[in-house]
Amino acid sequence: LEPASGQEKQNKLREVIRGLFSERDCMTIARPCTEEEDLRRVNELPYESLRPQFRSDVENFTRRVYKSLRPKRLDRATVTGPMLVHLAQEYCKAINDGGMPAIKSAWTYAIQAQLRSSCREAVQLYRARMNDKAMHNLPMDEDELRAVHKAAKAEALDLFFGPGFREDDNECRDYRAELNRRIRQLYDHVKGENSGHSHVQCEEIAEALYRKHIEVKLNVRGTYEGVEQLMADWDEVRRIYHERTSGPGQAEVMSSVILKRMTESVNRLCDQKKLDEKAHERSCTLGAIYDGAVAYFSGVAAKAKLSAAEEEDC
Repeated sequence: LEPASGQEKQNKLREVIRGLFSERDCMTIARPCTEEEDLRRVNELPYESLRPQFRSDVENFTRRVYKSLRPKRLDRATVTGPMLVHLAQEYCKAINDGGMPAIKSAWTYAIQAQLRSSCREAVQLYRARMNDKAMHNLPMDEDELRAVHKAAKAEALDLFFGPGFREDDNECRDYRAELNRRIRQLYDHVKGENSGHSHVQCEEIAEALYRKHIEVKLNVRGTYEGVEQLMADWDEVRRIYHERTSGPGQAEVMSSVILKRMTESVNRLCDQKKLDEKAHERSCTLGAIYDGAVAYFSGVAAKAKLSAAEEEDC
């Protein structure tokens, strides 16, 4: 491709080739067939029937080409298949309308189309992951649900930035904000569903445990000899309750159902045992219930504060 004297036309062609193909290479490939007859119809022959040396050369050439390929980029954005198709459509439309293709405008439209597509696909991926990992497994512990959300969001963002967009690209910011808004909207919906399922589960289990372990004994006078036995059963009820329930409804139902039932059962047993003359026993037990509730809900409040801080990072 070096210029040669007296070949002005050819030299211009050489200059164009050098400009368009700044990185060049050359390699020889053996003849595919030895027989002239086979060579004339080589396109009809099975690839496996061609000479081994030819096939080896072709495969080496293919590997070399693919190894050196780099994604086409324009204005720092990678040109994907859909974007190339969009560019071609814009060029064809301009030419058919009798105008000249505006490369910059067409490229801007192509980027916008890819961003819309990436945002839509990322939202669909996030929704699919949350349906599979969360909605089909409600109720869930809030920390577990948050972990599922973070993993699904990370996958969605990887898909969104897959075509080569960067967070500092101006064109990307609005669609990234829209993606975050849609993900937050879906996440809030899942959290609301989780809260509803959790409250239903917790109320059903709390009432069932009360009937099975406490009420059935209170209905038979003499089953409990004292308040200590009643409170031992309540300790077992609370243990089973925490094992079988999960989600944000756990603490609220502990307050609205279990602690209320505990207080009622203590008063009922004291009335059965005529412990009014031992008022201190009743008051001490109720005081212990109150102290236990304060300790329990202090822990719940601390966990809620930590969860709220983690939610801000989601």
